[in-house]
Amino acid sequence: GPLASEWESASVSTVLALLLLPPIGVHSPDTLLEYIDRSEESRAYFDALGRIYEELDSRGEAIPRQLFGWQQEVAGGSRQRPSMKPRSSHRPVNPAHLLRNVQILFTIALLQVVGVKPRARNVSGCRLASEAACTPEDTVITIWKQRNKPFAYQMRKHWKAIAERTEPFHSTEG
Repeated sequence: GPLASEWESASVSTVLALLLLPPIGVHSPDTLLEYIDRSEESRAYFDALGRIYEELDSRGEAIPRQLFGWQQEVAGGSRQRPSMKPRSSHRPVNPAHLLRNVQILFTIALLQVVGVKPRARNVSGCRLASEAACTPEDTVITIWKQRNKPFAYQMRKHWKAIAERTEPFHSTEG
């Protein structure tokens, strides 16, 4: 339906924000500047920056100077949220899979911290994450095996469809 594109954009912006926010992501000044540049034309990046700002503010953490300046421009009206891209004729991809994958990888990483190996005979992190996420264990194992591949690689099968609506993604390659 017509709200699918809005939901997809919100999901993509959440994933983009997670890529820069600890404990899942890593703060990178260069990537933050890239997000700010892309936010002029991409609603997903604009919303991701808003989510990052709100999260850092709610945690009481220091807000990077560039992000603070961006937020001041938004509040002052000199930066506007970009309009939604026209909806394409094909069915939107399911961005819930992006969020699910991030949650599964985070769960397995937490289990590793407490000594549960991702792939063990008796108690495996993949099996526990599978049960927690109500996702088949084979799917969780596939997600785990692809964990070291760049975000852009993991998104490749959905890349074109999402990029048409939310702009090109930041790439961790290079």
